[in-house]
Amino acid sequence: MKIELAKHSGFCTGVRNAVNRIVDEINNSDEDILINGPLIHSPQTVKILEKRGLKTIKAGDAIDDQIAAIRTHGTTWEEYRDINKRARKVINLTCSNVAYVHATVKKYSAKNYFTIILGDKDHAEVQGIASYASSGFFIVSNLDDIGGIPEAEKYVLVSQTTLDIEFFKKASSIINDKLKNLEIENTICTATDDRQRDLYTAVKKGVDSIVVVGGKNSANTKRLAQIGIDNNIKTFHIETEEDLVAADFADVRHVMVSAGASTPSWIVNNVLERLYEINYKRRKNRLHFLVKSILEFFIRTNLFSALITVFMTLAVMPCIIYECDMTMPFLSASFIFIMYSINNFFRPYELQLSKPFKYNLYSRHKYLLIILTTIALLYYLYFSLQSSYPAFILYLVVFICGFIYAIPSVAKIFYDTRNKPLRILFGVKSVITSISWAFTALIIPFSVHQYDYLQFASIFMIIFSIIFVRNILIDLTDYQGDLLLGIETVITIFGLKITKIIIISISLLYLVSVIYSVIFINLLAALYLINMVYYYYLYKNIRKNYYFYRFKYELLIDLNFLFFAIFSVVGNLY
Repeated sequence: MKIELAKHSGFCTGVRNAVNRIVDEINNSDEDILINGPLIHSPQTVKILEKRGLKTIKAGDAIDDQIAAIRTHGTTWEEYRDINKRARKVINLTCSNVAYVHATVKKYSAKNYFTIILGDKDHAEVQGIASYASSGFFIVSNLDDIGGIPEAEKYVLVSQTTLDIEFFKKASSIINDKLKNLEIENTICTATDDRQRDLYTAVKKGVDSIVVVGGKNSANTKRLAQIGIDNNIKTFHIETEEDLVAADFADVRHVMVSAGASTPSWIVNNVLERLYEINYKRRKNRLHFLVKSILEFFIRTNLFSALITVFMTLAVMPCIIYECDMTMPFLSASFIFIMYSINNFFRPYELQLSKPFKYNLYSRHKYLLIILTTIALLYYLYFSLQSSYPAFILYLVVFICGFIYAIPSVAKIFYDTRNKPLRILFGVKSVITSISWAFTALIIPFSVHQYDYLQFASIFMIIFSIIFVRNILIDLTDYQGDLLLGIETVITIFGLKITKIIIISISLLYLVSVIYSVIFINLLAALYLINMVYYYYLYKNIRKNYYFYRFKYELLIDLNFLFFAIFSVVGNLY
């Protein structure tokens, strides 16, 4: 089964800007923010934001000098004026395209034009548009309504921004033939138009199934699903990946996935992952599914990255690999595996919401993972006790710190603190993870097997950079989900532009470290340049796409660790 994602899917620019802005307001506010109806037509997004303090109110509800927001669909002129009068601060999140329709209707109404609105008469956006038509209005929701348009001296025709483009063409043509002195303003936003054209193109290509992802109450999403239904294509309008049934795709050869303008990327990614899972399971060659399942277990439980840590530790130990004492390398690996396991077991809510497939993996293999974590913990405790006293103290301290960091109740104390720098320092998991990783894998072994500080600094910078950029890339695949959930990462705190600057800065330090290693340690250290070039390639691909089969990128990101291990072994033997 071929799985294809429509070119234009998910958050449109207006929704993305509104969500980013309201999340920023929530992050910087100690009180609830009121909003005049659901921010967008995505129940999952609205539910998350409600938990974080965005409270939906109805017209006439008390505001009492609080912070209030206007939803992306806009509101009536009367309600906007009322909210503006009663609220201490108003955050206007009205989509710029909707605001343009308001301005257009207001302009023509001032010249005594009668307004004809093409759209759903019960939709909040249409009611908002109508409130600006001071010279009268009439709403056309279907072709039969056209006969009811009252007589007027002159008319202006506008539309709901998410209207079906084919309906607009038919209705505006009929109305144009019927009425004189008519001005037609096509106010369908380009995002809606693009999504609909994608599906019409898919129909012509001969897809035999269409999956539309989005809220069941979303006008633009319902219209996308209707395109498939009208063209007799097996169509599924779903809200999340849980709505997909494997049996429905038994005979499907080519499925097109599209998503409404209010559908966040993490839901689209989960749907893509579910479709790939269905596709793997229905293949006759069971070997493919078995290999995929094994890889998924090793990557998503961080068992793979933990084992690769062995080679990172060996990189700072002054011995040939086959002659090295492997205790410290495996202590490093044990620590990494234990910490990731504890974090994932202690924070199931975040995992279940934004990464349901990883959550399901942990649920399915719960007892196996508990056994593996227990074995790793016993190994860590026993052999750290066998280490020198300074090393044991360091192993103990880093373990206690890592354990405390993973406890949700401790995390809540830091997340709720008004000391923003402290909250950020604790919350940026990609930085904390990279530091603890480098500490156990590099600093503790170096403290026992000391040698040239400059050599250590160059090796440390190479390995720390690989770990740090790896964590940034993982965060990048989860960016939108982390933003909504309030999970603080380098990207959600500093934004995409500053994150790019951070990556470039780290990469420059990495380059200097590699050059030093090539000149003073080992010529084959030049191979490490491939690692950063590879990550740059992945960064460009992830930034280019908001939507992707997440496991594929998780696998590709951690594959770089394998390349590092190979280069490390080759360099060590040389």
